[in-house]
Amino acid sequence: MSSNMSGRSFYLKLFLAVAMQLFIAQYAIAQLYYEKNDSISVQEQGDAILYPFQGGFNAPQFNEIDLDYDNQMDLVIFDRSGSRITTYLNKGTAGQINYQYAPQYEDLFPEISDWLITRDYNCDGKMDLITGVRGASVWVYEDTGNVATGPQFVYVGKVRSTYYGSNFELNINPGGANFPGVVDMNNDGDIDFIYFNASGNQIEFHRNLSVETTGECGLLFEQRSDCWGVFVEAGFNSTIYLDSCRTNAIPNPESDGGSIRELEKERINEQKRNSKHAGSSVSCFDLDNSGSMDLILGDVGSKNLTALYNDDSVSPFIKSHINILDSAFPSYSTPIDLDIFPAAFFLDVNNDQKKDMLVSTNSNGYLARSKYKDNMLFYENTGTTSSFFQFRSNNFLQEEVIDLGRGAYPAFFDYNNDGLQDILLGNDGYYDSSTNSMIGQLALLVNTGTPLDPSYDLIDRDFANLSKINLDLSTNSPQRFLIPALGDLDGDGDDDLLIGDDDGRIHYFIDTSSASDPAGFKLEKAAFQQLNVFRSAAPSIIDVDLDSLPDLVIGNNIGILEYHKNMGTSTEPIFNLEVQSITWQYDTILRYQLRGNPDLRSLEIGQVLSVQNALNPDNSVPQTILTIDNSQKYLDLIHPFTNSAIDDETNSTAVIDYSVKFWGDVRLSEYHNTDQNAVPFMYRDSSNSLKLVIGSWRGYLYFFENIDTNITSGKFNMVDSIYAKKKFGSQIGVGGADLNSDGMIDIAIGNEAGGFEILYATGYYPRDSSGNPVDTTGNDTAISVQELSVNEMEIKLYPNPNKNEFFIEVGTDISIYDLRVFDLNGRTVVNRQNVSQKRLRIDHDLQAGIYLVEIKSSERRLTAKLMVNPY
Repeated sequence: MSSNMSGRSFYLKLFLAVAMQLFIAQYAIAQLYYEKNDSISVQEQGDAILYPFQGGFNAPQFNEIDLDYDNQMDLVIFDRSGSRITTYLNKGTAGQINYQYAPQYEDLFPEISDWLITRDYNCDGKMDLITGVRGASVWVYEDTGNVATGPQFVYVGKVRSTYYGSNFELNINPGGANFPGVVDMNNDGDIDFIYFNASGNQIEFHRNLSVETTGECGLLFEQRSDCWGVFVEAGFNSTIYLDSCRTNAIPNPESDGGSIRELEKERINEQKRNSKHAGSSVSCFDLDNSGSMDLILGDVGSKNLTALYNDDSVSPFIKSHINILDSAFPSYSTPIDLDIFPAAFFLDVNNDQKKDMLVSTNSNGYLARSKYKDNMLFYENTGTTSSFFQFRSNNFLQEEVIDLGRGAYPAFFDYNNDGLQDILLGNDGYYDSSTNSMIGQLALLVNTGTPLDPSYDLIDRDFANLSKINLDLSTNSPQRFLIPALGDLDGDGDDDLLIGDDDGRIHYFIDTSSASDPAGFKLEKAAFQQLNVFRSAAPSIIDVDLDSLPDLVIGNNIGILEYHKNMGTSTEPIFNLEVQSITWQYDTILRYQLRGNPDLRSLEIGQVLSVQNALNPDNSVPQTILTIDNSQKYLDLIHPFTNSAIDDETNSTAVIDYSVKFWGDVRLSEYHNTDQNAVPFMYRDSSNSLKLVIGSWRGYLYFFENIDTNITSGKFNMVDSIYAKKKFGSQIGVGGADLNSDGMIDIAIGNEAGGFEILYATGYYPRDSSGNPVDTTGNDTAISVQELSVNEMEIKLYPNPNKNEFFIEVGTDISIYDLRVFDLNGRTVVNRQNVSQKRLRIDHDLQAGIYLVEIKSSERRLTAKLMVNPY
């Protein structure tokens, strides 16, 4: 009975999928709309991965918050590698750890840049958000939500403090690299700030005077010490000097009266006085249960944590003094040993009413390379009268997700010839502490499901042994930043492999297996055809010009694309013209005899080309085609400078680059400021129209069309700069395939934290031949497998998020309309009447937060969500 029902279900799904494809094919298809799919199962070595598509972790920061208002603290993790938020609901009972991934809360948080700390700053019983912003200031978001609405974070403002010697407030600035302590240091009920000062040697303390001044918790700060605890950290390492201060300009630190300690400065030499620290983490916790706060310090130059014990044991704890330190904390258990810059976080992980300790690296890559896997350490607090942290695990929550170190770049292909789409994932690499280098690898996930319901088995984390192949030709060592692309380049019916690398080169691997065996890739040529985009090569293989030969599109680190037409044959691809010899003809004419059998018919007299790697003629100097001889396979090029026979090369290493640079006029930095690292994915839709999706450094997906008519020149139409309606972290890669046989391309998106997620296409929005939206159902609903909101389809906001301006575009079927922007409390903040522009610019000074944009006309009413950032 069960077997029959399962079979009927399969064929019913197949019938519906085919019917949907036929229905959709009637229309000129535009872009797809996507929803994250977490139902696909993944296992590794027989064990199910609980949350495979959570997204990975590199530099996580752990915080407690009650997400569902059930009076039990849940977990929010901010990963400064990609500025990603991950949320978990705490379903554990006393003494039990049970966190359930809850992505439905992630989009409720504002965009975070440097660090995140949850604290109840206003003493209303709900955790608010304290966050660093671009290394310049600290911002506070108040949680105004409830059990009915869920968390709602409203921007309150910057944290300011009255500094010693001034009568006005300045921004508190712990710095972007540092991680500050935000805690009630003196047990008066409100939060204080403590962090390393600008020199990175001494601790600066800002006391919160809200309770003393107003009787209520708030954000009224005053600098009370510039050498809290009377100690100094060395400038070039994590050595601590007790009873020493480089400077101590503030009298009566922390207190309202009394004498200050005599400070010993002799132990600080001049070099230490002037040195600066690159970054430190400051965590505050009462380790010995004395009532005063102790410190746990991490350092960008150290693998260890240092615990500093405070001997102040008299309330109100305003005479802090560090008298004992543990430089290998916790030395009584298993000391911390992370490669670079550890940070400690204290929260009750196992629901036993005692704060446990979680430790991870605080480096996101721009400070220093660090350990990006097995770097989430859990220490259980088993103490009674004082804390005792016992090491339990080095992969807390990490074992429940797919985490490939740093970076994830997906590509789809049929690995074992079973008709199902398998996944190949490149990465930036895993950190090798012995060489202080990143080593890139490929991971292989084999599809063990059905054409309608995929499931995966992660069978190899170092597929094709890339970690053992010296693709870095300059150092004769393995490469990093490996981005795969697959396609049949040698005409044998199976996919071959191109891999882009950090140096901008492409490496060619052929599938040497038989047709009935799984793919087995062998390196055919490193630095293939001397292709070089100089940094972060991201290849994509597709027949661009429909000549039945696979072409090559390469993205690079400055956010542009190169198009390399295949001038070879079905068995021997040519994407760069390799030169056999160079012979001076006369005047400024050089003859380039070419290797192989390139088809030169697509070149034109007068076309400008670039010659690279020649021994004598100037490289990168543009040269103009004078003669094309396709039968003899040579080109005569006009060089702009005088030449002679001295420029002859009988056995040349030169290549002629005929590629289209800035292909389609795609420049990511123009869509979102400073965006870069273009990672392209291309496909043809059901009408055989070429589409382009690009992943980027800032974490946005870009969607382009109008490509087929602009292959060699012209500009592609950028349809969406926030495709799939969200930011996906940073350094994202994208690949796609139809995973459920519904005729629509689903996509996988990898991120800098070493994880990836799969988004299913939920439907097309059809347009007529003029590009106008088509009402196919009589009620303004798009064609879709699942119901789609028309509000998201006929009003476009960009950039979104934004700071002080954004643009609105409306559909062509909307004539005169009224525009209103209102906040989540219903207050109107922008109001425009009788607007006729299809594209309207709005300048504003709105506070950071979430707003709703309403377009109302005689034809319809549309709404969309607008996000405003504080920076």
